[in-house]
Amino acid sequence: MVSVIYTYIPPHVRRAKFIFRLFFITALGLVLVCALVMKHTSIGDLTEEEKCPACYGTNLCPAIKSGSIHLYPFISWFNAKNVYFGHTSAGQKLTFKKLGHDWELEELDAYVCRLVGQNSKNNCRLSELAWRLDDVHTAIFNTVLSNLSLRSGISFCPVADTKQIDDLVDRVVKHSKETAYKTLLINVLTMFILNPEPVILQAFRAEDGWPFPKYLGSCGRVTAQEFIGSTLAYYTNSEWRTRAKLALQLLKIAQRMTFHDPRFSLYMTDVTPENLAVDSHGNLKVVDLGNIIIVDKNPPLSVRPEGWKEKHTSDILEECETCFSYSQEDICGHRTSDHNYYAVCQFFEHTAWLRYAPENVLRAYPQLPELLRECAEPQREQGRYIAVRKLIAVLANVTLG
Repeated sequence: MVSVIYTYIPPHVRRAKFIFRLFFITALGLVLVCALVMKHTSIGDLTEEEKCPACYGTNLCPAIKSGSIHLYPFISWFNAKNVYFGHTSAGQKLTFKKLGHDWELEELDAYVCRLVGQNSKNNCRLSELAWRLDDVHTAIFNTVLSNLSLRSGISFCPVADTKQIDDLVDRVVKHSKETAYKTLLINVLTMFILNPEPVILQAFRAEDGWPFPKYLGSCGRVTAQEFIGSTLAYYTNSEWRTRAKLALQLLKIAQRMTFHDPRFSLYMTDVTPENLAVDSHGNLKVVDLGNIIIVDKNPPLSVRPEGWKEKHTSDILEECETCFSYSQEDICGHRTSDHNYYAVCQFFEHTAWLRYAPENVLRAYPQLPELLRECAEPQREQGRYIAVRKLIAVLANVTLG
C-alpha cells in the first residue's frame, strides 16, 4: 500500500503562486514577441531617408542598403532616447542614434516646415521643402543665435557669431567632400536644430586625437559612431589603482578640451559615469556631447567682456552646495576657465572616486587628499590649476606600470 502525504497549502499562498506563474509567463511572452519583432527590424527601418536632405546625411546609406550593417535585436529593442546598437559584417560594434525622442523628431519636422513658410503638416513634404531655403548659412546662424535648437545643447561664447559657426561648418565640410555643399549645409542645419552632437564629433575628430567616439556617418535620421565599451559606472567598484588610471585620463581629457584647440575651448557640463566609457584598450572617452559650452578664445574686441583675459575659477553656487553647479555667464566671460577641472574634481568628490587610497600610496604621496580637496574647492588663487598639475604627476607615478 502506498502512503500519500498531503501538504496543506493555504488559499492565499496558492493565489500568490498562480499570480507569480501568470506574471512570469506573460513577461516571457513579451520578451519573445519583442525578440521576434526586432529580428525582422533592420537599421534601414529607422532611417527615414525619405526626409532627406532634412536629415543628418546619406554617406552610410549604401552600407545599410547592402545589408552589411545590422542591429543587435534584443539590446536595441530596450533602448533609451532612440539609441541603438549593432555591428558591421566585419564585426565592428556600432552605436546608432536618432538624436532625440520621437516627439522631438516630430518637432524637428514642424520646425523645418516653418523655416520655409509651411505651417500645415499635411502640405509639408520635407524632401522638397528643404530645397526652398535660399540662405542655409543664415538659417544655421539664426538657429544658434536665437537659441531655437530643440535641445539647446551647445552654447557659443562670449556671443555666437557667423565666424564661429562658419569655422565649425568648414571643419565638417573638409571631411565630407563627397556630399554636395548645399546638401551638407542642410544636414548641418538639421543637426543644429535637434542635437548638434554629430557636428562636434566631425569638427573635433577622434582621428585627430580628441577623446570622443569616431563618427562613422549617417543615413537619413540615424547617425553611427563607434561603440566604445562599458560606461564608467561599470568601474565604480574596481580596485583603487584601476580607478586612479581612469582618473588620470579624465584629468587629461579636461586639459585637452580646455587648451588643445587653437580657437575653441570645450567645457563639459555633465560629467557623469553614464557619459563616459572605456574602450577595449582601457582608453577613456566622452560618449555624450549633447551639452557643452564652446568658448571662442579670440573673439572680436568689441564683444570681449571686461576681465576677458583673467583666468576664471568655477565655484560652487551657494544655492546648490550639494550638487554640480556653475555659472555659464562667468565661464563665457573669460578666455580661459578651470571649469573642466572643476567638473572632473567635483565628480571625484561626489563619487568618492579616489578616496580610500591604499596605505602605501598615502605614505608615498601624503599630499594626495589635500590636492583633491584643493581641486574641488580651491583655497588660494589659481589653486585648482596648481592642484591639477600636481595630481596628474602623482597619479602618473602611482599608476606607472
